[in-house]
Amino acid sequence: MAPELRVPQKIQDLETRIREFREKIRSTIWLFREVFESYAAAWIDRTAKAVAVGHHEHTLKLGQVKIKALKAALQDHKATLADRILKEFDIEQYAEAKGVSSGQVHAIISRRFEEGIRRILATIGKVLHDYGYVRDEHLADPDAAIAARVAFPVILDLPPDLQELIQRVSDSITDIKVAESKILYFERQREKEVASDLWDQC
Repeated sequence: MAPELRVPQKIQDLETRIREFREKIRSTIWLFREVFESYAAAWIDRTAKAVAVGHHEHTLKLGQVKIKALKAALQDHKATLADRILKEFDIEQYAEAKGVSSGQVHAIISRRFEEGIRRILATIGKVLHDYGYVRDEHLADPDAAIAARVAFPVILDLPPDLQELIQRVSDSITDIKVAESKILYFERQREKEVASDLWDQC
């Protein structure tokens, strides 16, 4: 049987694990950004066509020249996605869940990612609105979205790979919370040992 680790060693091991969890979160968010950029670009293409068909009377009034110009504007907009996603999905903001317990982390992180995703997707609204399409559930103003579901009520159907990456971030943050709780416990145990030794020495 392996010898019982002394408290200081246990704390050091937990601190090492926390650093590993934080690095995992960083790499996962970087990967999420790349995967989400591809998803968002495809989503913009699908949504633009859905809006054009849904508002077919206005689309017919635009004519070929303006439709081609709109498509070019959408391509230009997609070219800005990488920078928008980098700014929105800031690692410092998405790698923490301060002030909540480990049991609350998943709900908090899932909602945070959903709102960030909705803010990025909602940016298509201005492009379509500039070409005369009236506001509907696809043409929300992302800057008005404190409660993103209200400002942009489109149902999200995220692919499994994006869902898995969000879950991975959530799980790692939960693991950090658990490790931090254990460190606090072991630090209290160490203080008790020191107090006991001090009592015996006096």
